Amino acid sequence: MVMDIAFKIIALQLSWASCLGIYLSSPQQPLINQPLPAKVTGLLFIVTATLAFSLLSFNHHSLMAFIILLGIWMMNLIILTLLPPHRPNLKRVFIVGSAIALLVSILGGAHVV
Repeated sequence: MVMDIAFKIIALQLSWASCLGIYLSSPQQPLINQPLPAKVTGLLFIVTATLAFSLLSFNHHSLMAFIILLGIWMMNLIILTLLPPHRPNLKRVFIVGSAIALLVSILGGAHVV
């Protein structure tokens, strides 16, 4: 039971990191002066997405883990679209996004993720 929750929390944090990396590679983002290289963030996205998928696959069928991961990516990208214009500080955006991912994994329990 504890490992299931730990795997979910780690998977959600990894998906948050992958979406943040993709967001930071955009030239229109207001958080950093120079966007990150697209190849580096693409590789980061693939690695973290694979790790998150494998962690979610311990608790769910692989198709369900992929659907959960897609939903998490959509949630994270919406957060990244709405939050930085109001709080253009990378540290705050990272903390708030991580806290939201943590709340989703803890509050939802086994029924959400």
